[in-house]
Amino acid sequence: MRGSFICGMRCSPQTRIASAPRRGYLLAAPQSCTPAAGGEKQAVEQTNEQATRERAMLNPWKSAAAAALATLLISCGGGGGGGGGGGAGIGLLPPPTSGTPAPTPQPEPVASTYTTFALLPYRSVVVSFSKPNPGPGESVEMRTLNAFKNAGGVGRDMAYDAKRDRLYISMGTRILMIPKASQASGDVTKAQYDVLSSGLGSFSTMVLDAERDELWLGGPMSRLHGALVKISNISAAYGQIRTLESIGPQETRPVASYQVWYIRSSMLMRFAIDPTRSLVYTSDGIGGVFDLATLTPARKEPTGDPVYEELVAERNAPVRMLFNGTNMFATDVALDVARNRLYVLGGDGREIITINGASTANSPGTFSRLPLSTVNSSIAVDAKNDRLYVGGVDNNAYIFNNASTITAGTVVPGTSVLGAPESVAGKGVVWGISFP
Repeated sequence: MRGSFICGMRCSPQTRIASAPRRGYLLAAPQSCTPAAGGEKQAVEQTNEQATRERAMLNPWKSAAAAALATLLISCGGGGGGGGGGGAGIGLLPPPTSGTPAPTPQPEPVASTYTTFALLPYRSVVVSFSKPNPGPGESVEMRTLNAFKNAGGVGRDMAYDAKRDRLYISMGTRILMIPKASQASGDVTKAQYDVLSSGLGSFSTMVLDAERDELWLGGPMSRLHGALVKISNISAAYGQIRTLESIGPQETRPVASYQVWYIRSSMLMRFAIDPTRSLVYTSDGIGGVFDLATLTPARKEPTGDPVYEELVAERNAPVRMLFNGTNMFATDVALDVARNRLYVLGGDGREIITINGASTANSPGTFSRLPLSTVNSSIAVDAKNDRLYVGGVDNNAYIFNNASTITAGTVVPGTSVLGAPESVAGKGVVWGISFP
């Protein structure tokens, strides 16, 4: 409710009063004097008569102002006076003793803590857990989301939008979107999810840029080439994404749009995006780095379908190959954009390769290599909390705090189990980990 602040209190519009024009009057102090004669006496009488008239004019204003002030104070319910200068303070009327009591302030809703997710594709479930950095062997409360029981399919990758509390799961040609993901548990019914059809092909991996509201998809296109897709305004997407740009002018809601690049990458299974430097890092074995600014996007048919042209894809080549001529091999990548630091899951998942100054790095001899004792399948970095996750093959993961300090000599912690109790019996790979 809008109102005015008077005497440090807010009053409702119904009790506001129009301010009367302020007028100042100079009243002579009473004096004791002897009668004057002649013109002086006449001047004194005129002065007294003028003063009398001014007092008569002032009385109605004073009475009205006093009445208005009393009404205002009653309607405001009284209040405390501020500190003043010399002289006595103003006495306020006490608050009324009758009327409806003020409502009791309600506490703010408590945000869910289940905002870290692990994708267990061989169990066809997603697990959310309440603590993002459980220690090895620590028992952490978890929830199991049977995300695919009604939607069908198998999850290949996922991304969490904490700003909108949405979980996106890549299922090849479809994208499963679960709203209120941090509150979800058990079977995810048809009323609790939405399925977006890319209409653009089949994709194995996704990267979400929540601040820009962009979802990136990637996957192999042919033996030599891969497809990279950027969907803008993903939070407004519905139905089949490739048809959204052709919606008629009567459409008033914002809709998603997309752009496709076919690139020279024979194994585009996983990738990382640096939106500030317009770079793409791929896990195509040799660690190809692409500059989006130099890539030619695929042209579109009038129907909205992208056109795959081998010649264009061949020209969309990497500007650098991080591991060319070495025995290093990339199977997954994760990027800390702010620190310009790239994490690569190398070889068969038994080492972490860290690359500082990734946007310009071109000397493999400076890369740090930390061996792991077990085979692993995925890697993800929580740059905000400087935490690195390496997903294993037995529903477990390595969790490194202070990830930016990882070197070849870092002590590797024990693994943490990320599967809820009912899913531990059927152990499998942790194919992705998402977090705010």
